[in-house]
Amino acid sequence: MCKDHRAQLQRKQHKYTDKNASWTKTTKDKWEYGYKAHISCDTETSLVLHYSFATAKEHDSLHFKDLTDSVSQSKYTLLDSAYDSEDIYNTILEKTSAIPVIDINPIILKSVMNMCLDTS
Repeated sequence: MCKDHRAQLQRKQHKYTDKNASWTKTTKDKWEYGYKAHISCDTETSLVLHYSFATAKEHDSLHFKDLTDSVSQSKYTLLDSAYDSEDIYNTILEKTSAIPVIDINPIILKSVMNMCLDTS
C-alpha cells in the first residue's frame, strides 16, 4: 500500500468511532468501513434460517461453515461470487443435500483466463 493511500485511510479511520469495525477493499476498488452480515434464508418463505456478523476485512468464505447446518436440507444453495472456491463446493456436496449454485468470482476467472492464454 502506498504512503499517500495509507495516510488517507488513517485520516478516514479517525472520522469513525467504532473501533471493532474494519476496512475492506471491494471488487470494484472501493474502500468500505464496517461489518458484513452472513445470512441464510429460505427462498420460499423468506424466513431467516441463520445469521452471523463479521468485520468488513474478514472474507465471506470464512463464514460459510457457520451457515452450512441451516442449508443442509435445502434443494439448492445460492451464493455470490465471494463463495466461489473448491472448498465451499466440497463442503456443500459433502455436508448437505443441496446443489451448489455459485456466481463465478471475476478475479478467479481473470486469473484462469490469463493462465490459459499464457500456455498457448
